[in-house]
Amino acid sequence: EIALALKCRKPVILLNYEKEKRFEAFQQEGLLSYADSPQEVVDNIQRFISRKA
Repeated sequence: EIALALKCRKPVILLNYEKEKRFEAFQQEGLLSYADSPQEVVDNIQRFISRKA
């Protein structure tokens, strides 16, 4: 599902997930972010929303 969401240009936040090289391009585009805590997820969501506004 991660790959499908990214292919459809949907933002993805991975919680407690190891960074993988195959997703690096999506991270550079700002479509993929990693979080180590629920608060980081919330912060990333707020960033995604503010970029769209």
